[in-house]
Order: sequence, then structure tokens, then C-alpha cells
Amino acid sequence: MVLALLYSTLLSLVGFYVVRGTVARDFESRVWQLLAATPLSRAGYLLAKWVSHLAVLLLLAGAGLGVGAVAQLARAEDAHLHLWELLKPTLVLSLPALALTATLAVWFDVLPALRRTAGNVLYFFVWLGLIMGPVVGLMSSQGANSGWVRDAGGLTVFWQSVQQAGIPGLGPGGRDLTGLSIGSSAPSGETLHLFAWPAWSVPAGAWAGWAGWLLLSGLAVLLAGPLLDWAAGRAPAAPTAATQQAGRRLRWLEILLAPWQRSAGGALVAAELRLTLRARRGWWWLALAAALGAQAAGPDPRVVDLGLLGAWVLLLDQLGHLALRDTETRTAAFVQSAVGGGRRVVLARTLSNLLLIWTLTLPGLLHLLLAGQPVAALAGALVGLSLPAWGLALGALTGSARPFELLVVVLAYAAVQGVPVLAVVPEAGFTAGLHALLLPGAALLWHLAGARPLAPGG
Repeated sequence: MVLALLYSTLLSLVGFYVVRGTVARDFESRVWQLLAATPLSRAGYLLAKWVSHLAVLLLLAGAGLGVGAVAQLARAEDAHLHLWELLKPTLVLSLPALALTATLAVWFDVLPALRRTAGNVLYFFVWLGLIMGPVVGLMSSQGANSGWVRDAGGLTVFWQSVQQAGIPGLGPGGRDLTGLSIGSSAPSGETLHLFAWPAWSVPAGAWAGWAGWLLLSGLAVLLAGPLLDWAAGRAPAAPTAATQQAGRRLRWLEILLAPWQRSAGGALVAAELRLTLRARRGWWWLALAAALGAQAAGPDPRVVDLGLLGAWVLLLDQLGHLALRDTETRTAAFVQSAVGGGRRVVLARTLSNLLLIWTLTLPGLLHLLLAGQPVAALAGALVGLSLPAWGLALGALTGSARPFELLVVVLAYAAVQGVPVLAVVPEAGFTAGLHALLLPGAALLWHLAGARPLAPGG
């Protein structure tokens, strides 16, 4: 059951970023146009994608169950291995959540606005809502006794199963779970008492909810069928015209970048800055204005901290694709045709992003410095150095922007809660020291990757 809950929660988060992208890749490579000319139906295509996503997630879960079986025998708490009892919680609790994850992966590929960084960020909050909704319901006065109405992740079923299992020491009706320890050591001065729970009798209502979530996930996938042709027509050549038009409007950018044109290295940096800023839409500039306002005029250091965090998140798509742009645009062979071209482009790209990220956080850093918090200002500057370095390293190592984007989104959410990783105010010394220590690790990873994404084959 513990493994099943891990799969329905954590695997439904990480697994989304593992499986998504297959539909978008068909659109971008024009494979969809070929498939559309075959007898393959749109429903069959979508169901095949959905089943393949679900199969990958279940394979990951199956590997974990194998490790769990070995761990049970190694710990020797019970030498009898009951295969059905091992598989049952994952099938009942995890399968609906993983099916819903596979459905969302298809839909996020179909909708053009959600194919890249915006979708990766949004899914984290969708996942958070799917997890926190049942938790809030269970914490209510009547949530735990509302019958066998289950959520996709199975948290409600687990809670109600524990209540009805008759586990000693959990209070009347099993409502007090403070005495239940799963995988942790005993508090100081206390002793753990093992209890036997050899079999789980799944209520009929839980099976009904299980079937309902699977049916809902499959039907939701089929609803994307009428949108496939429309979605394929918006990948990915359309943004080029919008990017050029946005560039013609940024006249002030040419004035600011004019001094950089006097040297070859400066011209490359200026070109990278143009590529970055010309692609920004109106909502991005409005959000940036709000972040800069919070940095410059925030009445409290925590508001300044949020302004810094907002600027970093607004650059997330740029930082995550630092090492991938040449393979995504199929210009790697052209870049490497010049002597030392690949290295010079990477250096110019890194310098341009450092300049950009420090410029967009300069009001906040100055605010913290003038407010008598120089260590917090130093921590903010080091985060601004660390994020491009890790974006380049993880992109080069994995060949994808998703690991970096997921990591930053999770850390940004933690920073809002005050966790001192991207939050620079609560414990400035810790944040500064952490990022200073991590910078050599990013350089090492990038070196080990050998700038692999700059190779023509990606």
C-alpha cells in the first residue's frame, strides 16, 4: 500500500514528464500528416498513445514492486510472499491516477499553448490540486466517513481501509493516525509495535470508483480526436512570424545592444539577447513589470523575495533550453561548421542569460542591499548564476528541458513556503552557501555531457 501511494502521487508527477511529448513530436516531425492518410482512426491513434503512456508508467511501478518484494524478504518480517496482495494495492490505488496522468500527457501535447514550459509548470499545480483536494476532504469533519467515494490517487480508500483494519493504538474508529508509523524509526524513548495486516479486502465501492476513473480517463482522451488536425497545423512554424513581429516592436532593444556590436563576442551575446526578448508576448512583459515592482517597492523583504522568484520563473523556458536550441531548430551542423563555433555559441548564450537574469533581478538585489541585508543580496546573485549553469548542465546531460523545469517549479513552490533553496531572505547564508557549493557540480555535469545536445543528431 505504501508503494501504491507513492506511485499514485510521486510517479503521477514525475511520470508525466517522462511520457509527455510523443504526440507533439508527431506534429513537429509531420508524422501525423502521414498517419492521417492511413486507415488509422483518430480514436485508435489517441488510444494507442494513451495505452503506451500507461504501459511505461506501469513498467516503472512494476520495477518498484520487484524491489519491494526483495526488500520484504531481506528484512524477513514475513518470509511468505503473496503476489496478489503485493499487486492489488497498486492496481486499485495507483492505476486510476496513472491513467489520468497518461490522459493529461496527451492533452498537454494536443493544446499548442501547453506543449512546452507553460504546460510543464501548469501540470505541477494541476497535480498539486489532485493531491491536496482529497487531503483537505479527509481533514474535514465528515471526510473520513463519507462512504467509499474515492479520489483518483486512492488516498481516501487508503484512509478508510486503515480505519476498518482494526489496527491497535489508533484511537476510536481508527481516526487518530498519529501513532501510525510507516517506514520511520521510533521516537526517542518509545518502542515500535508491529501489527499484522496480511490481506486487504477491497470494498465493492472502491472497485466501482476504480472503473469510473479508468473510463473517464479513456473517454477524455477520445475527446481530443476532433482537435488533432487543428493542433497539428499549429506546430511549430507558426511562432516564427510572431517572433519577428515582436522583434520589430522592440526598437529600444537595438539602442541598448548597439555597444555590444563592436566585437565578435559581443555581437553573439547581443544576438542571443534579441532571440530571447523578441519572442516574449505581452503577458510576459506585464508579469515582468509586476515582478520588478515587487522587487523595487516591496514593503517587506518577503515581497522582494517573491519578486526575485517571479523573475526567475519567467525565464524558466529560456534557461531550460539553453543547451537544446540548436538541436530543436536543427542548426547544430551550421553552428559547428565554424571553428570553435559550438563553444563560442555556448559561451555567448551563457553570458547573455547571466546578463539578462541579473538585470531582471537588479532592483531586488539593490533593495536588499540598501535594506541592510547584503547576504540576501549575495544569495540572490548566486542563484542568478546557478540557475543558468544548472539549466545548461541538465539540458546537456538529459537532452531535455523537462528535468530542469520540474526541479525549478518544485523548488519555487517550496520557496513560497519559506524553504531556503530559491528563497533568499529566510536563511540567506544557507542559500548563498548552497548555490556556491553546487556551481562546481553544474560545471562538472556539463563537462561530462560534453555539450552533447550541440551535436547534429541531438
